[in-house]
Amino acid sequence: MPAQFATFFLGNDYFGIDVLLVREINQNMVVTEVDPSPVYIVGLMNLRGQIVTVADLKVKLGIEDKAGVSGENCIVLKTDEELDRLRDKGFGVSKTAKDIVGLMVDRIGDMVTVHEDEMESAPANVNGVDSRYIRGIVKLDGKLLVVLNVQTVLAMENCNQTADCYKV
Repeated sequence: MPAQFATFFLGNDYFGIDVLLVREINQNMVVTEVDPSPVYIVGLMNLRGQIVTVADLKVKLGIEDKAGVSGENCIVLKTDEELDRLRDKGFGVSKTAKDIVGLMVDRIGDMVTVHEDEMESAPANVNGVDSRYIRGIVKLDGKLLVVLNVQTVLAMENCNQTADCYKV
């Protein structure tokens, strides 16, 4: 069965998340810093009157910024409540967060359709990212697409940057 992924880059590394989890993609957003917050929380942004917590995905995943690219794009995720409606319609989507969360990324890629049998299990470490954050990998035309497990990425127990993590 095919699945669609919204793809993006962190540095030169190619990642994807289930397109059903994505509410929208924003470029050149204005983020207001908040203190105290974990190191991976960039701040808050106003999205048409709704407050969105913005997380730097590179920092959260522990990716070293070799390319020197700074995140200027934000993938805004649907809330668990929005995803419950999809689950009620028979879609098998994972959880995200109770509140609206945005993931800051470097560049936005394309939508990619992949058949489940093309996805392979993740090795222990891909591009410096721990396998617990990875749903699988797909080899595409000379690129390796790392499909993220968003539920695990956003889970509080995986906060390793500070002792008092902000639950997104």
